[in-house]
Amino acid sequence: MLRLLLGFALGLIVRLLRLTWRVEVRAAPGLDTPERQRVVYVFWHGAQLGLTALPLRAPTSVLVSRSKDGTLQHGAMRALGLHVVRGSSSNGAASGLKGLVRRMRDGHDTAFAVDGPRGPCGSAKPGAMSAARLVAGVCVPLGCAVERAYVVPGTWDEFRIPLPFSRVIIWLGSSLSPEPHAELAFGLGAAIDEAERRAALALLGATGDVEERACPPG
Repeated sequence: MLRLLLGFALGLIVRLLRLTWRVEVRAAPGLDTPERQRVVYVFWHGAQLGLTALPLRAPTSVLVSRSKDGTLQHGAMRALGLHVVRGSSSNGAASGLKGLVRRMRDGHDTAFAVDGPRGPCGSAKPGAMSAARLVAGVCVPLGCAVERAYVVPGTWDEFRIPLPFSRVIIWLGSSLSPEPHAELAFGLGAAIDEAERRAALALLGATGDVEERACPPG
């Protein structure tokens, strides 16, 4: 219980920090998902703190480890307005995936760091695709670029904390319909890499042909 409360307190601190960010959300041309179709947001570990500033179109569930550190994350995610399902790819994977699918069938979207929980960094696992396929949903790749960030030393994913008053760009890539083929995981990783690249270009001012969406900080 103490870890859960501590995590909740950390989440509240992040909410205060988010109020200072200058957040811009941009999307690939033509990105359009019907309101009733479920979305699985996919991204790489390390970028997730900046991505919490993304305005969500529906209640959104995330998968959190059953470990002690996971209890800390559980509290933080709850403070940030996310719904939590406990499980991971190494501990309780089947029950965790089933829990996410149940939430999606009840109208939730989900968010997956697809190279977790322990990496290797930038290597997509199949869980997100499986969840989307089971509910006839789509995967939407996310990228995040931050003007100024603190990289937590010693983290395998180079976890980035956007500094106060930084500009934060969130890029939503084109939606991907899951297919029952292993090679699609490679395509998913490439799509996330492209979302990251487009976010970085937007941060530098090379916006290209994009649709912009206003996003108030916090």
